Amino acid sequence: MTENSGWDNVIQETVGLSGLNTIRYVLGFATTIYFARVLGPKVYGIATFSLSIVAFLKITGIWGIKETIVQYDDSELDKIDVIFTYRLIYAVGFVIAATLLGTVFIHVYSYKVGVFIAVLGLGVGILLLSHVFRAILQRKMRLGKIGQAQLGGQLGASTVGVVMALLGFHIWSLLVYYVARNVIKSLGFVWYTNDTPQLNFKYKKLRGLFAVGRRVFGVVSINNIMNRVDDIVVGGFVGNRALGMYNISWKFAKASNSTVMPALNRAILSKINDISGNKIALKNACHFTYKSHALIFMPVFALLSVMAPEIISVVYGPKWSDAVSIMQAMMIFGFLYSLYSISEHVYYALERQDEMFRTMLVSGGIYILSVVILTYVAGVKGTIVGVVISFLLLNHSLIKNLGKNETLGISLKAIVVPALLPTCAASVVTKAVVYSLSVHGDIIKLIAGVAAFGFTYLLILYYYQHELVCALYRISRGSFGSEDVDYKKLTSKFV
Repeated sequence: MTENSGWDNVIQETVGLSGLNTIRYVLGFATTIYFARVLGPKVYGIATFSLSIVAFLKITGIWGIKETIVQYDDSELDKIDVIFTYRLIYAVGFVIAATLLGTVFIHVYSYKVGVFIAVLGLGVGILLLSHVFRAILQRKMRLGKIGQAQLGGQLGASTVGVVMALLGFHIWSLLVYYVARNVIKSLGFVWYTNDTPQLNFKYKKLRGLFAVGRRVFGVVSINNIMNRVDDIVVGGFVGNRALGMYNISWKFAKASNSTVMPALNRAILSKINDISGNKIALKNACHFTYKSHALIFMPVFALLSVMAPEIISVVYGPKWSDAVSIMQAMMIFGFLYSLYSISEHVYYALERQDEMFRTMLVSGGIYILSVVILTYVAGVKGTIVGVVISFLLLNHSLIKNLGKNETLGISLKAIVVPALLPTCAASVVTKAVVYSLSVHGDIIKLIAGVAAFGFTYLLILYYYQHELVCALYRISRGSFGSEDVDYKKLTSKFV
């Protein structure tokens, strides 16, 4: 087997699963937009606040189930039964806890929030149990089945939720959508898993099963807290209407990460662990990955920020007009979050989760304090400032430590600068084009603005970063088997 064949297999698997995931993300995002248009900011904010409360409860169940099961060989399959039994007990306890918490919220805060928490808890409990079946599928490399189950859950939930909204169920259609998505997806994991685990609880064996999970738990827990604490703070201090507008901007940033994330970056990162002993190859791969990522994502978020007034008007409608400035500012967070996601992949590939956990522990504390204080002082604008500052410091620390400890010689400045000139130029041209079309409708301005931005950016980039653009093009062709690509040679030019 040739060296490149390993790359090809990884890339083909990544592209296949990424294709299903992209369809699922787009469908889910479209459904979210529909509910936002129909329900408005305040009602949507109630659902967001409830989801965040349940998400905090779910943190206690993150113990690296997937990572633990995937590493087992065929002689250790009895351990999966022990994990399944533990997970069943935990899922039942989670549902009971969510029900009790929902009851408390009904009496002391809001009836709708309380019902949301209790019913969402049931759906999440089922999903938590299904993680065992999902991990079994991943262990068998049946990634396509995982993607099919997830897509089926999204398609079924979107259908049921939209139909209920059309029938006039209002906020409860959104609740059914969230629960149906988890339940249908979970049933798909179970359906595609031929070997059903058995009940087998052995406490002594359970204690030794989570060596991998313990390393994952810290990073994932802090990540989840950072993803949800801002929603709870905004909902508590500013109100559900402000939370609704903040959350759609946050989701736009996250959805752009999920759908635009190129398969070529994940393919290269998946090989970092294999080349970690080769300092030169490791340095080349990381430099290329970070720089190409910035060249793709910085213009995406700049475009979303520049075209925010037209996007809000066309996509969400007049009810959401106050969200324009929030979305514009949140796109800075979107880009910073995309860089963080790359660093997360790199640290995992290099098996440096412990170091990442220590960095995130400090950054997480800064994040929570800054979000709470600045939201209390300045409302949603303060929240955005706190989020942006925290992720800027987190990215700086992660990239600086990576460059220092792995002698990669990489910095945040070196990553951002190559994409800065074409992005700024394209933004200025786009603003001028949109201004010149001020007498036309928002749809015309949106189409013209996107076209102007894309043409200007690609034209300048082609001359300004010609070699990198050509390398990206060749690696993209290699991802689909259209060309035999020497990845190490291509990535060696961009240090």
